[in-house]
Amino acid sequence: MCQFKSALCLKDRVFVPDYDSHDKMLEELRIPDDTRHASTTFVRVEVVPPDGDKFSDPTGWEVRVDQDILPEWFIPEIDHPRIKQAVAEWCAAHVLREGKHVVRDGKWIACGSATVEAYDSATVEAWGSATVKACDSATVEAYDSAIVEAYGSATVRAYDSATVKAYDSATVEACGSATVKAYDSATVKAYGSATVEAWSSATVILPLPLQTDKPVELNGSAICVNHRDHTIRSAIRWEQIK
Repeated sequence: MCQFKSALCLKDRVFVPDYDSHDKMLEELRIPDDTRHASTTFVRVEVVPPDGDKFSDPTGWEVRVDQDILPEWFIPEIDHPRIKQAVAEWCAAHVLREGKHVVRDGKWIACGSATVEAYDSATVEAWGSATVKACDSATVEAYDSAIVEAYGSATVRAYDSATVKAYDSATVEACGSATVKAYDSATVKAYGSATVEAWSSATVILPLPLQTDKPVELNGSAICVNHRDHTIRSAIRWEQIK
Protein backbone atom coordinates (compact mmCIF):
# COMPACT_ATOMS: atom_id res chain seq x y z
CA MET A 1 0.00 0.00 0.00
CA CYS A 2 3.05 2.26 0.29
CA GLN A 3 2.01 4.04 3.46
CA PHE A 4 4.14 6.34 5.58
CA LYS A 5 6.87 5.39 6.22
CA SER A 6 7.74 2.83 3.57
CA ALA A 7 11.14 1.20 3.11
CA LEU A 8 12.94 -1.73 1.55
CA CYS A 9 14.62 -4.20 3.87
CA LEU A 10 17.73 -5.69 2.31
CA LYS A 11 20.03 -8.27 3.83
CA ASP A 12 22.79 -5.76 4.55
CA ARG A 13 20.81 -2.51 5.03
CA VAL A 14 17.42 -0.81 5.13
CA PHE A 15 16.68 1.62 2.30
CA VAL A 16 14.55 4.58 3.50
CA PRO A 17 14.21 7.27 0.80
CA ASP A 18 12.15 10.47 1.00
CA TYR A 19 9.27 8.94 -0.98
CA ASP A 20 7.03 5.97 -0.10
CA SER A 21 6.68 4.11 -3.40
CA HIS A 22 8.17 0.62 -3.24
CA ASP A 23 8.15 0.39 -7.03
CA LYS A 24 10.23 3.56 -7.25
CA MET A 25 12.65 2.22 -4.64
CA LEU A 26 13.25 -0.97 -6.61
CA GLU A 27 13.71 1.07 -9.77
CA GLU A 28 16.22 3.38 -8.08
CA LEU A 29 18.20 0.44 -6.70
CA ARG A 30 17.92 -1.36 -10.06
CA ILE A 31 16.44 -4.45 -8.45
CA PRO A 32 14.05 -6.42 -10.68
CA ASP A 33 10.55 -6.62 -9.22
CA ASP A 34 10.03 -10.33 -9.67
CA THR A 35 9.46 -13.46 -7.61
CA ARG A 36 13.10 -14.50 -7.61
CA HIS A 37 14.33 -11.23 -6.11
CA ALA A 38 11.40 -11.00 -3.70
CA SER A 39 12.40 -14.40 -2.35
CA THR A 40 16.13 -13.61 -2.13
CA THR A 41 16.89 -9.88 -2.14
CA PHE A 42 14.29 -7.50 -0.73
CA VAL A 43 11.27 -7.15 1.56
CA ARG A 44 8.72 -4.37 1.13
CA VAL A 45 7.94 -2.95 4.56
CA GLU A 46 5.96 -0.10 6.08
CA VAL A 47 6.55 1.37 9.52
CA VAL A 48 3.21 2.86 10.53
CA PRO A 49 2.69 5.20 13.52
CA PRO A 50 -0.17 4.30 15.88
CA ASP A 51 -3.25 6.49 15.36
CA GLY A 52 -1.39 8.22 12.54
CA ASP A 53 0.81 10.15 14.98
CA LYS A 54 3.90 10.86 12.87
CA PHE A 55 5.58 12.70 15.74
CA SER A 56 5.73 9.81 18.17
CA ASP A 57 8.86 7.69 18.67
CA PRO A 58 9.30 5.54 15.51
CA THR A 59 10.81 2.72 17.57
CA GLY A 60 7.28 2.14 18.88
CA TRP A 61 5.63 2.03 15.45
CA GLU A 62 4.23 -1.10 13.81
CA VAL A 63 6.25 -2.85 11.10
CA ARG A 64 4.08 -4.24 8.32
CA VAL A 65 5.39 -6.54 5.60
CA ASP A 66 3.89 -5.74 2.20
CA GLN A 67 4.61 -8.96 0.28
CA ASP A 68 3.72 -12.64 0.57
CA ILE A 69 7.04 -14.18 -0.48
CA LEU A 70 9.94 -13.64 1.94
CA PRO A 71 13.68 -14.40 1.76
CA GLU A 72 15.01 -17.07 4.09
CA TRP A 73 17.31 -14.55 5.77
CA PHE A 74 14.39 -12.33 6.87
CA ILE A 75 13.70 -12.94 10.59
CA PRO A 76 11.15 -10.54 12.16
CA GLU A 77 12.74 -10.66 15.62
CA ILE A 78 16.04 -9.52 14.13
CA ASP A 79 14.98 -7.38 11.17
CA HIS A 80 12.04 -5.43 12.65
CA PRO A 81 14.26 -3.55 15.15
CA ARG A 82 16.75 -2.50 12.46
CA ILE A 83 13.89 -1.41 10.20
CA LYS A 84 12.46 0.77 12.98
CA GLN A 85 15.89 2.19 13.70
CA ALA A 86 16.41 3.15 10.05
CA VAL A 87 13.03 4.89 9.93
CA ALA A 88 13.77 6.62 13.23
CA GLU A 89 16.99 8.00 11.72
CA TRP A 90 15.06 9.24 8.68
CA CYS A 91 12.50 10.96 10.91
CA ALA A 92 15.23 12.56 13.01
CA ALA A 93 16.58 14.19 9.86
CA HIS A 94 13.25 15.07 8.20
CA VAL A 95 10.78 15.91 11.00
CA LEU A 96 11.29 19.58 11.89
CA ARG A 97 9.91 20.30 15.35
CA GLU A 98 11.28 23.73 16.21
CA GLY A 99 13.58 26.47 14.95
CA LYS A 100 14.00 27.85 11.44
CA HIS A 101 14.77 25.58 8.49
CA VAL A 102 15.44 26.00 4.76
CA VAL A 103 14.82 22.97 2.54
CA ARG A 104 15.28 22.64 -1.21
CA ASP A 105 14.36 19.07 -2.08
CA GLY A 106 13.17 15.84 -0.50
CA LYS A 107 10.25 15.28 1.83
CA TRP A 108 9.91 17.14 5.15
CA ILE A 109 7.41 17.21 8.00
CA ALA A 110 7.03 20.43 9.99
CA CYS A 111 5.32 20.48 13.37
CA GLY A 112 5.34 22.32 16.66
CA SER A 113 6.94 25.75 16.38
CA ALA A 114 9.02 24.94 13.30
CA THR A 115 9.35 27.61 10.60
CA VAL A 116 10.23 26.27 7.15
CA GLU A 117 11.14 27.90 3.86
CA ALA A 118 10.71 25.39 1.03
CA TYR A 119 12.31 25.85 -2.39
CA ASP A 120 12.73 23.94 -5.63
CA SER A 121 11.22 20.44 -5.46
CA ALA A 122 10.83 20.19 -1.68
CA THR A 123 7.65 18.62 -0.27
CA VAL A 124 6.53 19.72 3.19
CA GLU A 125 3.73 18.50 5.44
CA ALA A 126 2.86 21.19 7.99
CA TRP A 127 1.08 20.24 11.21
CA GLY A 128 0.04 22.06 14.35
CA SER A 129 1.23 25.65 14.48
CA ALA A 130 4.09 25.23 12.01
CA THR A 131 4.69 28.03 9.47
CA VAL A 132 5.81 27.30 5.91
CA LYS A 133 6.81 29.56 3.01
CA ALA A 134 6.82 27.67 -0.27
CA CYS A 135 8.62 29.00 -3.36
CA ASP A 136 9.33 27.72 -6.86
CA SER A 137 7.72 24.31 -7.40
CA ALA A 138 7.63 23.28 -3.73
CA THR A 139 4.56 21.35 -2.52
CA VAL A 140 3.01 21.88 0.92
CA GLU A 141 0.19 20.09 2.72
CA ALA A 142 -1.04 22.06 5.75
CA TYR A 143 -3.08 20.62 8.61
CA ASP A 144 -4.57 21.95 11.84
CA SER A 145 -3.65 25.63 12.32
CA ALA A 146 -0.53 25.63 10.14
CA ILE A 147 0.09 28.79 8.09
CA VAL A 148 1.44 28.60 4.54
CA GLU A 149 2.50 31.25 2.03
CA ALA A 150 3.00 29.94 -1.49
CA TYR A 151 4.87 31.72 -4.28
CA GLY A 152 5.78 30.91 -7.84
CA SER A 153 4.29 27.63 -9.03
CA ALA A 154 4.05 26.16 -5.53
CA THR A 155 1.12 23.83 -4.77
CA VAL A 156 -0.62 23.94 -1.38
CA ARG A 157 -3.35 21.78 0.14
CA ALA A 158 -4.80 23.24 3.32
CA TYR A 159 -7.01 21.33 5.75
CA ASP A 160 -8.99 22.16 8.87
CA SER A 161 -8.18 25.67 10.13
CA ALA A 162 -5.04 26.18 8.02
CA THR A 163 -4.45 29.62 6.51
CA VAL A 164 -2.92 29.92 3.04
CA LYS A 165 -1.80 32.83 0.87
CA ALA A 166 -1.13 31.77 -2.71
CA TYR A 167 0.61 33.98 -5.27
CA ASP A 168 1.42 33.80 -8.98
CA SER A 169 0.46 30.42 -10.44
CA ALA A 170 0.08 28.60 -7.11
CA THR A 171 -2.67 25.98 -6.77
CA VAL A 172 -4.53 25.67 -3.47
CA GLU A 173 -7.12 23.28 -2.06
CA ALA A 174 -8.64 24.57 1.17
CA CYS A 175 -10.81 22.47 3.48
CA GLY A 176 -12.56 23.06 6.80
CA SER A 177 -12.28 26.64 8.02
CA ALA A 178 -9.18 27.41 5.93
CA THR A 179 -8.68 30.96 4.67
CA VAL A 180 -7.12 31.39 1.22
CA LYS A 181 -5.91 34.39 -0.76
CA ALA A 182 -5.14 33.51 -4.37
CA TYR A 183 -3.56 35.90 -6.87
CA ASP A 184 -2.89 35.98 -10.61
CA SER A 185 -3.57 32.60 -12.22
CA ALA A 186 -4.02 30.66 -8.97
CA THR A 187 -6.61 27.87 -8.85
CA VAL A 188 -8.50 27.42 -5.58
CA LYS A 189 -10.80 24.67 -4.37
CA ALA A 190 -12.52 25.96 -1.24
CA TYR A 191 -14.55 23.72 1.08
CA GLY A 192 -16.37 24.02 4.38
CA SER A 193 -16.42 27.54 5.82
CA ALA A 194 -13.35 28.71 3.87
CA THR A 195 -13.07 32.36 2.83
CA VAL A 196 -11.47 33.01 -0.56
CA GLU A 197 -10.13 36.15 -2.19
CA ALA A 198 -9.27 35.58 -5.85
CA TRP A 199 -7.65 37.92 -8.37
CA SER A 200 -6.94 37.90 -12.08
CA SER A 201 -7.75 34.57 -13.77
CA ALA A 202 -8.17 32.57 -10.57
CA THR A 203 -10.64 29.70 -10.76
CA VAL A 204 -12.67 28.74 -7.68
CA ILE A 205 -14.35 25.35 -7.53
CA LEU A 206 -17.23 25.37 -5.09
CA PRO A 207 -18.39 22.41 -2.98
CA LEU A 208 -21.58 20.46 -3.47
CA PRO A 209 -24.53 20.58 -2.99
CA LEU A 210 -25.02 23.33 -5.57
CA GLN A 211 -27.19 23.86 -8.60
CA THR A 212 -24.19 22.97 -10.74
CA ASP A 213 -20.94 21.11 -10.31
CA LYS A 214 -19.22 23.29 -12.92
CA PRO A 215 -16.29 25.46 -11.85
CA VAL A 216 -16.93 29.18 -11.49
CA GLU A 217 -14.49 31.61 -13.08
CA LEU A 218 -14.09 34.94 -11.28
CA ASN A 219 -12.52 37.97 -12.88
CA GLY A 220 -11.25 41.22 -11.47
CA SER A 221 -10.83 41.99 -7.76
CA ALA A 222 -11.43 40.04 -4.54
CA ILE A 223 -14.37 37.74 -4.04
CA CYS A 224 -15.85 36.03 -1.00
CA VAL A 225 -17.25 32.52 -1.18
CA ASN A 226 -19.75 31.73 1.58
CA HIS A 227 -19.80 27.96 1.94
CA ARG A 228 -22.48 27.93 4.61
CA ASP A 229 -25.28 29.08 2.29
CA HIS A 230 -23.40 28.34 -0.94
CA THR A 231 -23.51 31.89 -2.30
CA ILE A 232 -20.97 34.20 -3.91
CA ARG A 233 -20.82 37.74 -2.54
CA SER A 234 -18.94 40.10 -4.80
CA ALA A 235 -19.17 43.54 -6.39
CA ILE A 236 -17.49 42.26 -9.54
CA ARG A 237 -18.85 40.37 -12.49
CA TRP A 238 -18.57 36.60 -12.39
CA GLU A 239 -19.66 33.93 -14.79
CA GLN A 240 -20.10 30.22 -14.82
CA ILE A 241 -17.73 28.27 -17.08
CA LYS A 242 -19.78 26.60 -19.76
